[in-house]
Amino acid sequence: MVEALLCSGAVAVLDAAWLVALAEKGGVLRRRQDTPDEAFLCASEVKAAGCPLDSLPIIIVSAPWLTPRAPDPRGHSLRTVARALKILIEDGKRRGRKKAQRWGVVWDYASLHQQTNIASAGEPIWERSAEEEELFTRGLAAYGALYMHQHITCLLVTKLPPGYPLGYNVEGDHAASEYWERGWCHAELSWSILIKRHTDLVLDLGKMSGVEIDKIELVKKCSRIEERLPPMMPDEVSIALEAKSFSDATRDRPLVTRLYAEVFGRMLGRVRVLHYTSLRWGDAELLQLCRVLKSGALVRLEGLHLCGNRFGDAGLNALAAVVSCGALPLLSQLTTDRPNFVDLRAACEARQIGLTKDDKVAANGVRGPVASPPRRTRSNSSDGAHYGASPSSSSSPERAHPLSHRITSPAVVRIPPVTAPVPLAVHAIPPSTTPAAVTTSSRAATDQHGVSDAAEAAGAATIR
Repeated sequence: MVEALLCSGAVAVLDAAWLVALAEKGGVLRRRQDTPDEAFLCASEVKAAGCPLDSLPIIIVSAPWLTPRAPDPRGHSLRTVARALKILIEDGKRRGRKKAQRWGVVWDYASLHQQTNIASAGEPIWERSAEEEELFTRGLAAYGALYMHQHITCLLVTKLPPGYPLGYNVEGDHAASEYWERGWCHAELSWSILIKRHTDLVLDLGKMSGVEIDKIELVKKCSRIEERLPPMMPDEVSIALEAKSFSDATRDRPLVTRLYAEVFGRMLGRVRVLHYTSLRWGDAELLQLCRVLKSGALVRLEGLHLCGNRFGDAGLNALAAVVSCGALPLLSQLTTDRPNFVDLRAACEARQIGLTKDDKVAANGVRGPVASPPRRTRSNSSDGAHYGASPSSSSSPERAHPLSHRITSPAVVRIPPVTAPVPLAVHAIPPSTTPAAVTTSSRAATDQHGVSDAAEAAGAATIR
Protein backbone atom coordinates (compact mmCIF):
# COMPACT_ATOMS: atom_id res chain seq x y z
CA MET A 1 0.00 0.00 0.00
CA VAL A 2 2.70 2.51 1.02
CA GLU A 3 4.94 1.93 -2.00
CA ALA A 4 2.02 2.21 -4.43
CA LEU A 5 0.90 5.43 -2.77
CA LEU A 6 4.34 7.02 -3.00
CA CYS A 7 4.79 5.96 -6.61
CA SER A 8 1.44 7.51 -7.52
CA GLY A 9 2.60 11.01 -6.62
CA ALA A 10 -0.47 11.61 -4.46
CA VAL A 11 1.65 12.02 -1.32
CA ALA A 12 5.13 13.54 -1.56
CA VAL A 13 7.82 12.50 0.92
CA LEU A 14 10.26 15.08 2.26
CA ASP A 15 13.89 14.35 3.09
CA ALA A 16 14.27 14.63 6.88
CA ALA A 17 17.83 15.96 6.51
CA TRP A 18 16.55 18.75 4.22
CA LEU A 19 13.93 19.71 6.83
CA VAL A 20 16.58 19.86 9.56
CA ALA A 21 18.76 22.10 7.38
CA LEU A 22 15.76 24.32 6.59
CA ALA A 23 14.99 24.74 10.29
CA GLU A 24 18.60 25.54 11.12
CA LYS A 25 18.59 28.27 8.46
CA GLY A 26 15.46 29.81 9.99
CA GLY A 27 13.23 28.77 7.09
CA VAL A 28 9.57 27.84 7.12
CA LEU A 29 7.54 25.03 5.57
CA ARG A 30 6.07 25.89 2.15
CA ARG A 31 3.24 24.43 0.07
CA ARG A 32 4.09 21.33 -1.89
CA GLN A 33 3.93 23.34 -5.12
CA ASP A 34 6.44 25.88 -3.73
CA THR A 35 8.90 23.40 -2.25
CA PRO A 36 12.07 22.73 -4.32
CA ASP A 37 12.54 19.34 -5.94
CA GLU A 38 15.66 18.59 -3.90
CA ALA A 39 13.51 18.55 -0.75
CA PHE A 40 11.70 15.37 -1.81
CA LEU A 41 12.60 11.69 -1.89
CA CYS A 42 11.26 9.42 -4.60
CA ALA A 43 9.82 6.01 -3.73
CA SER A 44 13.04 4.21 -4.70
CA GLU A 45 15.09 6.46 -2.40
CA VAL A 46 12.77 5.77 0.51
CA LYS A 47 12.99 2.05 -0.18
CA ALA A 48 16.79 2.21 -0.42
CA ALA A 49 16.96 3.91 3.00
CA GLY A 50 16.35 0.54 4.62
CA CYS A 51 14.22 -0.24 7.64
CA PRO A 52 15.26 1.20 10.99
CA LEU A 53 14.66 -1.11 13.94
CA ASP A 54 10.92 -1.73 14.34
CA SER A 55 9.71 0.58 11.59
CA LEU A 56 9.66 1.72 7.99
CA PRO A 57 11.95 4.70 7.22
CA ILE A 58 8.90 6.99 7.12
CA ILE A 59 7.69 9.58 9.62
CA ILE A 60 4.33 11.36 9.52
CA VAL A 61 3.76 14.64 11.36
CA SER A 62 0.60 15.71 13.14
CA ALA A 63 0.66 19.45 13.87
CA PRO A 64 -2.11 22.05 14.28
CA TRP A 65 -2.47 24.65 11.55
CA LEU A 66 -1.68 28.02 13.10
CA THR A 67 -3.31 30.06 10.31
CA PRO A 68 -5.91 29.00 7.70
CA ARG A 69 -3.55 29.19 4.70
CA ALA A 70 -0.09 28.74 6.23
CA PRO A 71 0.06 26.17 9.02
CA ASP A 72 3.43 27.25 10.40
CA PRO A 73 4.26 30.77 9.17
CA ARG A 74 7.02 31.40 11.73
CA GLY A 75 8.62 27.96 11.77
CA HIS A 76 7.64 26.96 15.32
CA SER A 77 6.42 23.48 14.37
CA LEU A 78 9.30 23.00 11.93
CA ARG A 79 11.91 23.70 14.61
CA THR A 80 10.18 21.33 17.04
CA VAL A 81 10.03 18.52 14.50
CA ALA A 82 13.59 19.17 13.30
CA ARG A 83 15.00 18.62 16.80
CA ALA A 84 13.44 15.17 16.90
CA LEU A 85 14.43 14.39 13.30
CA LYS A 86 18.06 15.20 14.00
CA ILE A 87 18.11 12.70 16.86
CA LEU A 88 16.45 9.99 14.75
CA ILE A 89 18.81 10.61 11.82
CA GLU A 90 21.88 10.25 14.03
CA ASP A 91 20.51 7.17 15.76
CA GLY A 92 21.87 4.98 12.96
CA LYS A 93 25.43 6.01 13.74
CA ARG A 94 24.94 5.36 17.44
CA ARG A 95 23.85 1.83 16.61
CA GLY A 96 27.18 1.21 14.93
CA ARG A 97 26.16 1.82 11.33
CA LYS A 98 28.56 3.50 8.93
CA LYS A 99 26.17 6.32 8.11
CA ALA A 100 23.17 8.13 9.52
CA GLN A 101 19.68 6.74 8.98
CA ARG A 102 17.79 8.37 6.14
CA TRP A 103 14.17 9.20 6.85
CA GLY A 104 11.30 10.29 4.65
CA VAL A 105 8.76 12.68 6.19
CA VAL A 106 5.08 13.14 5.30
CA TRP A 107 3.73 16.53 6.38
CA ASP A 108 0.35 17.55 5.00
CA TYR A 109 1.14 21.10 3.83
CA ALA A 110 4.22 20.05 1.85
CA SER A 111 3.08 16.51 0.98
CA LEU A 112 -0.40 17.16 -0.43
CA HIS A 113 -1.23 19.65 -3.18
CA GLN A 114 -2.61 22.84 -1.63
CA GLN A 115 -4.85 25.46 -3.18
CA THR A 116 -3.51 28.41 -5.19
CA ASN A 117 -4.93 31.93 -5.42
CA ILE A 118 -5.85 32.22 -9.09
CA ALA A 119 -7.33 35.72 -8.82
CA SER A 120 -5.25 38.47 -10.46
CA ALA A 121 -6.84 41.14 -8.28
CA GLY A 122 -9.50 41.66 -5.61
CA GLU A 123 -10.76 38.86 -3.41
CA PRO A 124 -8.59 35.69 -3.58
CA ILE A 125 -9.95 32.65 -5.39
CA TRP A 126 -8.41 29.45 -4.05
CA GLU A 127 -8.36 26.44 -6.34
CA ARG A 128 -6.27 23.50 -7.51
CA SER A 129 -5.71 22.42 -11.08
CA ALA A 130 -7.61 19.35 -12.25
CA GLU A 131 -4.47 17.20 -11.93
CA GLU A 132 -3.67 18.60 -8.47
CA GLU A 133 -7.24 18.00 -7.34
CA GLU A 134 -7.12 14.36 -8.41
CA LEU A 135 -3.82 13.79 -6.59
CA PHE A 136 -5.06 15.64 -3.51
CA THR A 137 -8.18 13.46 -3.40
CA ARG A 138 -6.09 10.29 -3.60
CA GLY A 139 -3.66 11.50 -0.98
CA LEU A 140 -6.35 12.60 1.46
CA ALA A 141 -8.12 9.24 1.13
CA ALA A 142 -4.94 7.42 2.16
CA TYR A 143 -3.70 9.90 4.74
CA GLY A 144 -5.33 8.23 7.74
CA ALA A 145 -3.87 4.88 6.71
CA LEU A 146 -0.38 6.37 6.96
CA TYR A 147 -1.02 7.47 10.55
CA MET A 148 -2.51 4.09 11.41
CA HIS A 149 0.19 1.99 9.72
CA GLN A 150 1.83 -0.34 12.24
CA HIS A 151 5.36 0.47 11.05
CA ILE A 152 5.29 4.24 10.43
CA THR A 153 6.52 6.65 13.11
CA CYS A 154 4.17 9.48 14.14
CA LEU A 155 5.44 12.78 15.59
CA LEU A 156 2.83 14.90 17.38
CA VAL A 157 3.42 18.64 17.74
CA THR A 158 1.16 19.23 20.74
CA LYS A 159 2.47 22.58 22.01
CA LEU A 160 1.39 25.85 20.42
CA PRO A 161 3.90 28.73 20.11
CA PRO A 162 4.31 30.92 23.20
CA GLY A 163 1.65 33.63 23.22
CA TYR A 164 -0.31 32.11 20.33
CA PRO A 165 -2.61 33.33 18.75
CA LEU A 166 -1.32 36.82 19.47
CA GLY A 167 0.67 38.08 16.52
CA TYR A 168 -0.64 35.48 14.08
CA ASN A 169 -3.51 37.54 12.65
CA VAL A 170 -6.13 34.88 13.30
CA GLU A 171 -9.51 35.17 14.97
CA GLY A 172 -12.20 32.96 16.45
CA ASP A 173 -12.37 30.22 19.06
CA HIS A 174 -10.63 27.68 16.82
CA ALA A 175 -7.45 29.76 16.79
CA ALA A 176 -7.19 29.51 20.56
CA SER A 177 -7.83 25.75 20.63
CA GLU A 178 -5.00 23.53 21.79
CA TYR A 179 -3.84 20.41 19.95
CA TRP A 180 -6.09 18.10 21.99
CA GLU A 181 -9.17 20.22 21.25
CA ARG A 182 -8.81 20.34 17.45
CA GLY A 183 -10.80 17.97 15.26
CA TRP A 184 -8.16 17.12 12.67
CA CYS A 185 -5.50 16.61 15.35
CA HIS A 186 -7.93 14.43 17.31
CA ALA A 187 -8.48 12.18 14.28
CA GLU A 188 -4.74 11.95 13.55
CA LEU A 189 -4.03 11.02 17.17
CA SER A 190 -6.83 8.44 17.15
CA TRP A 191 -5.47 6.84 13.97
CA SER A 192 -1.92 6.85 15.32
CA ILE A 193 -2.60 4.94 18.54
CA LEU A 194 -5.09 2.46 17.15
CA ILE A 195 -2.97 -0.59 16.27
CA LYS A 196 0.70 0.26 16.85
CA ARG A 197 2.71 -1.93 19.18
CA HIS A 198 5.84 -0.31 20.61
CA THR A 199 6.14 3.00 22.42
CA ASP A 200 8.74 4.59 20.14
CA LEU A 201 6.44 4.88 17.12
CA VAL A 202 4.14 7.63 18.43
CA LEU A 203 6.00 10.50 20.10
CA ASP A 204 4.49 13.59 21.73
CA LEU A 205 7.06 16.30 20.95
CA GLY A 206 5.33 18.65 23.36
CA LYS A 207 7.20 16.72 26.07
CA MET A 208 10.66 17.40 24.67
CA SER A 209 12.89 19.47 26.94
CA GLY A 210 15.41 20.28 24.21
CA VAL A 211 18.30 18.51 25.91
CA GLU A 212 17.64 14.98 24.63
CA ILE A 213 20.82 13.57 23.12
CA ASP A 214 19.69 10.24 21.66
CA LYS A 215 16.65 8.22 20.68
CA ILE A 216 16.48 6.45 24.03
CA GLU A 217 16.03 9.76 25.83
CA LEU A 218 13.61 11.02 23.19
CA VAL A 219 11.39 7.97 23.53
CA LYS A 220 11.56 8.02 27.32
CA LYS A 221 10.41 11.66 27.38
CA CYS A 222 7.86 11.60 24.59
CA SER A 223 6.11 8.22 24.66
CA ARG A 224 2.92 7.94 26.71
CA ILE A 225 2.41 4.23 27.35
CA GLU A 226 0.72 4.70 30.75
CA GLU A 227 -2.03 6.90 29.28
CA ARG A 228 -2.92 4.89 26.23
CA LEU A 229 -6.60 4.06 25.91
CA PRO A 230 -8.16 1.27 23.85
CA PRO A 231 -9.21 1.85 20.23
CA MET A 232 -12.52 3.51 19.50
CA MET A 233 -15.26 2.60 17.06
CA PRO A 234 -16.12 5.16 14.35
CA ASP A 235 -19.41 6.05 15.99
CA GLU A 236 -17.60 6.92 19.21
CA VAL A 237 -15.07 9.08 17.38
CA SER A 238 -17.99 10.77 15.64
CA ILE A 239 -19.46 11.69 19.02
CA ALA A 240 -16.11 12.91 20.30
CA LEU A 241 -15.65 15.10 17.21
CA GLU A 242 -18.83 16.98 18.08
CA ALA A 243 -16.91 18.59 20.93
CA LYS A 244 -13.80 19.34 18.86
CA SER A 245 -12.87 22.57 17.13
CA PHE A 246 -12.65 23.07 13.34
CA SER A 247 -11.93 26.17 11.31
CA ASP A 248 -14.93 25.18 9.15
CA ALA A 249 -16.99 22.69 11.17
CA THR A 250 -19.79 22.42 8.59
CA ARG A 251 -17.34 21.15 5.98
CA ASP A 252 -14.65 19.41 7.99
CA ARG A 253 -16.44 17.58 10.82
CA PRO A 254 -18.45 15.21 8.56
CA LEU A 255 -15.41 14.83 6.32
CA VAL A 256 -13.13 13.76 9.17
CA THR A 257 -15.84 11.49 10.57
CA ARG A 258 -16.21 9.71 7.25
CA LEU A 259 -12.45 9.44 6.64
CA TYR A 260 -11.93 7.89 10.08
CA ALA A 261 -14.64 5.30 9.48
CA GLU A 262 -13.33 4.33 6.04
CA VAL A 263 -9.69 4.03 7.13
CA PHE A 264 -10.73 2.15 10.29
CA GLY A 265 -12.47 -0.56 8.30
CA ARG A 266 -9.81 -0.79 5.59
CA MET A 267 -6.78 -0.99 7.87
CA LEU A 268 -8.17 -3.21 10.62
CA GLY A 269 -9.07 -5.75 8.00
CA ARG A 270 -5.33 -6.22 7.33
CA VAL A 271 -4.09 -6.56 10.92
CA ARG A 272 -2.70 -9.96 11.91
CA VAL A 273 -1.37 -9.26 15.42
CA LEU A 274 -2.38 -6.76 18.11
CA HIS A 275 -0.32 -5.95 21.21
CA TYR A 276 -1.92 -4.15 24.13
CA THR A 277 0.57 -5.21 26.79
CA SER A 278 1.92 -3.58 29.96
CA LEU A 279 -0.77 -0.87 29.88
CA ARG A 280 -2.31 -1.66 33.30
CA TRP A 281 -5.78 -1.59 31.80
CA GLY A 282 -8.78 -2.67 33.85
CA ASP A 283 -12.23 -4.00 32.96
CA ALA A 284 -13.49 -0.73 31.50
CA GLU A 285 -10.70 -0.67 28.93
CA LEU A 286 -11.12 -4.35 28.06
CA LEU A 287 -14.86 -3.89 27.61
CA GLN A 288 -14.14 -1.02 25.24
CA LEU A 289 -11.64 -3.14 23.31
CA CYS A 290 -14.24 -5.90 23.04
CA ARG A 291 -16.53 -3.52 21.16
CA VAL A 292 -13.87 -3.24 18.45
CA LEU A 293 -13.03 -6.95 18.51
CA LYS A 294 -16.65 -8.00 17.99
CA SER A 295 -17.26 -5.47 15.18
CA GLY A 296 -16.15 -7.94 12.51
CA ALA A 297 -13.42 -5.58 11.27
CA LEU A 298 -10.49 -7.78 12.42
CA VAL A 299 -11.12 -10.64 10.03
CA ARG A 300 -7.40 -11.50 9.69
CA LEU A 301 -6.37 -11.20 13.34
CA GLU A 302 -4.28 -14.21 14.38
CA GLY A 303 -2.68 -13.04 17.63
CA LEU A 304 -3.99 -10.90 20.51
CA HIS A 305 -1.63 -10.10 23.37
CA LEU A 306 -3.03 -8.57 26.56
CA CYS A 307 -0.55 -9.40 29.35
CA GLY A 308 0.54 -6.76 31.83
CA ASN A 309 -3.00 -5.54 32.52
CA ARG A 310 -5.41 -5.84 35.46
CA PHE A 311 -8.55 -7.40 34.07
CA GLY A 312 -11.28 -8.66 36.37
CA ASP A 313 -14.08 -11.15 35.81
CA ALA A 314 -16.36 -8.70 33.96
CA GLY A 315 -13.77 -7.89 31.34
CA LEU A 316 -12.65 -11.50 30.84
CA ASN A 317 -16.26 -12.68 30.53
CA ALA A 318 -16.77 -10.13 27.75
CA LEU A 319 -13.56 -11.31 26.05
CA ALA A 320 -14.76 -14.92 26.30
CA ALA A 321 -18.04 -13.92 24.63
CA VAL A 322 -16.15 -12.29 21.75
CA VAL A 323 -14.01 -15.40 21.28
CA SER A 324 -17.09 -17.64 21.29
CA CYS A 325 -19.13 -15.60 18.83
CA GLY A 326 -16.66 -16.08 15.98
CA ALA A 327 -16.00 -12.39 15.33
CA LEU A 328 -12.26 -13.23 15.13
CA PRO A 329 -12.32 -16.17 12.70
CA LEU A 330 -8.53 -16.59 12.35
CA LEU A 331 -7.51 -16.00 15.97
CA SER A 332 -5.05 -18.71 17.02
CA GLN A 333 -3.09 -17.17 19.92
CA LEU A 334 -4.28 -15.19 22.94
CA THR A 335 -2.12 -14.15 25.90
CA THR A 336 -3.47 -12.80 29.18
CA ASP A 337 -2.41 -12.72 32.82
CA ARG A 338 -5.31 -15.04 33.76
CA PRO A 339 -5.23 -17.92 31.25
CA ASN A 340 -7.04 -20.20 33.71
CA PHE A 341 -10.17 -18.03 33.87
CA VAL A 342 -12.83 -20.71 33.33
CA ASP A 343 -15.09 -19.10 30.73
CA LEU A 344 -12.20 -17.74 28.66
CA ARG A 345 -10.35 -21.06 28.69
CA ALA A 346 -13.50 -22.91 27.68
CA ALA A 347 -14.12 -20.50 24.80
CA CYS A 348 -10.53 -20.86 23.55
CA GLU A 349 -10.55 -24.64 23.85
CA ALA A 350 -13.80 -24.83 21.89
CA ARG A 351 -12.16 -22.95 19.02
CA GLN A 352 -8.69 -24.49 19.46
CA ILE A 353 -7.11 -21.13 20.28
CA GLY A 354 -3.86 -21.17 22.23
CA LEU A 355 -4.31 -19.37 25.57
CA THR A 356 -1.13 -18.63 27.50
CA LYS A 357 0.51 -16.18 29.89
CA ASP A 358 3.70 -14.22 29.16
CA ASP A 359 5.24 -14.03 32.64
CA LYS A 360 7.86 -11.44 31.69
CA VAL A 361 5.31 -9.02 30.23
CA ALA A 362 2.91 -9.61 33.11
CA ALA A 363 5.54 -8.80 35.71
CA ASN A 364 6.60 -5.63 33.94
CA GLY A 365 2.97 -4.62 33.50
CA VAL A 366 2.32 -4.70 37.24
CA ARG A 367 5.35 -2.58 38.05
CA GLY A 368 4.73 -0.05 35.31
CA PRO A 369 5.93 0.69 31.76
CA VAL A 370 8.67 -1.52 30.41
CA ALA A 371 11.95 0.41 30.51
CA SER A 372 13.36 -1.38 27.49
CA PRO A 373 10.86 -2.83 25.01
CA PRO A 374 11.28 -6.57 24.36
CA ARG A 375 13.08 -7.62 21.24
CA ARG A 376 10.78 -7.47 18.21
CA THR A 377 10.23 -10.25 15.75
CA ARG A 378 9.99 -9.87 12.02
CA SER A 379 6.61 -10.18 10.39
CA ASN A 380 5.17 -10.02 6.92
CA SER A 381 2.71 -7.44 5.72
CA SER A 382 1.50 -5.99 2.48
CA ASP A 383 4.60 -3.77 2.45
CA GLY A 384 7.04 -6.64 2.62
CA ALA A 385 8.99 -8.10 5.54
CA HIS A 386 9.74 -5.61 8.26
CA TYR A 387 9.62 -5.20 11.99
CA GLY A 388 6.58 -4.85 14.21
CA ALA A 389 5.05 -1.64 15.50
CA SER A 390 4.12 -0.08 18.83
CA PRO A 391 1.47 1.25 21.12
CA SER A 392 2.00 4.61 22.49
CA SER A 393 0.33 6.85 24.84
CA SER A 394 -2.00 9.38 23.59
CA SER A 395 -2.07 12.41 25.72
CA SER A 396 -0.36 14.91 27.91
CA PRO A 397 -0.35 14.23 31.66
CA GLU A 398 -1.76 17.67 32.38
CA ARG A 399 -4.83 16.95 30.24
CA ALA A 400 -7.30 14.10 30.02
CA HIS A 401 -7.01 12.02 26.88
CA PRO A 402 -9.39 13.36 24.21
CA LEU A 403 -11.18 10.02 24.09
CA SER A 404 -11.29 9.43 27.84
CA HIS A 405 -14.90 10.50 28.27
CA ARG A 406 -15.95 7.43 26.28
CA ILE A 407 -14.44 4.99 28.80
CA THR A 408 -17.06 4.04 31.35
CA SER A 409 -17.16 1.70 34.30
CA PRO A 410 -17.80 -2.03 33.85
CA ALA A 411 -21.21 -1.54 35.44
CA VAL A 412 -22.25 0.74 32.57
CA VAL A 413 -20.67 -0.89 29.53
CA ARG A 414 -22.52 -3.87 28.11
CA ILE A 415 -21.29 -6.38 25.54
CA PRO A 416 -24.43 -8.04 24.17
CA PRO A 417 -24.18 -11.63 22.93
CA VAL A 418 -23.32 -11.93 19.26
CA THR A 419 -24.12 -14.95 17.16
CA ALA A 420 -22.06 -13.98 14.13
CA PRO A 421 -19.49 -11.36 13.16
CA VAL A 422 -21.11 -7.99 12.62
CA PRO A 423 -19.95 -6.25 9.42
CA LEU A 424 -18.39 -2.89 10.15
CA ALA A 425 -20.69 -0.06 9.18
CA VAL A 426 -18.71 2.49 7.24
CA HIS A 427 -21.23 5.26 7.96
CA ALA A 428 -20.35 6.66 11.39
CA ILE A 429 -23.41 8.92 11.20
CA PRO A 430 -26.63 8.35 9.28
CA PRO A 431 -26.64 9.84 5.78
CA SER A 432 -29.72 11.85 6.66
CA THR A 433 -27.74 13.82 9.25
CA THR A 434 -24.76 14.45 7.01
CA PRO A 435 -24.41 17.71 5.05
CA ALA A 436 -25.08 17.35 1.35
CA ALA A 437 -21.43 17.78 0.47
CA VAL A 438 -20.63 14.36 1.90
CA THR A 439 -23.90 12.43 1.84
CA THR A 440 -22.91 10.03 -0.91
CA SER A 441 -22.61 6.44 0.22
CA SER A 442 -19.11 5.35 1.25
CA ARG A 443 -17.57 2.56 -0.71
CA ALA A 444 -14.50 0.40 -0.63
CA ALA A 445 -11.31 1.59 -2.29
CA THR A 446 -11.85 2.05 -6.02
CA ASP A 447 -8.25 1.31 -6.91
CA GLN A 448 -4.94 0.46 -5.28
CA HIS A 449 -4.74 3.93 -3.73
CA GLY A 450 -8.14 3.68 -2.03
CA VAL A 451 -9.90 6.86 -3.18
CA SER A 452 -12.94 7.27 -0.92
CA ASP A 453 -16.17 9.18 -1.22
CA ALA A 454 -15.15 11.30 1.75
CA ALA A 455 -11.94 12.37 0.05
CA GLU A 456 -13.77 13.15 -3.18
CA ALA A 457 -16.29 15.16 -1.22
CA ALA A 458 -13.47 17.28 0.19
CA GLY A 459 -13.33 18.99 -3.18
CA ALA A 460 -11.50 22.25 -2.85
CA ALA A 461 -11.13 21.93 0.91
CA THR A 462 -7.68 22.27 2.45
CA ILE A 463 -6.37 19.66 4.84
CA ARG A 464 -7.42 21.83 7.79
